Amino acid sequence: MQFITSLQAKNRFGELMDISQREPVVVTKHSRPVSAVISVSGSERDMRLQFAKLLREVKPLHGDDAVAAFQKVVDPIRSRVSALNLSDDDITRMIETPDE
Repeated sequence: MQFITSLQAKNRFGELMDISQREPVVVTKHSRPVSAVISVSGSERDMRLQFAKLLREVKPLHGDDAVAAFQKVVDPIRSRVSALNLSDDDITRMIETPDE
């Protein structure tokens, strides 16, 4: 995982995107993590692994705290998916098939 400053992210955005294809990138401001960039171009498994690595590195959580943090991220996504009546197969196709 790489850490870069917000100024570097602004001035080297293309490089930031390239790096995020290989590993999560944490953007810092005043030496504190404020944002993260992960790739969504890989498989769903790859995205989950990047997300898990990001959580583990930036803010180590264990047990119930880890579950609560994960649910906080996943629940809004589930709500949007439910509102759009998307199936797991629909989501997989959207992830694996880029817009043309």
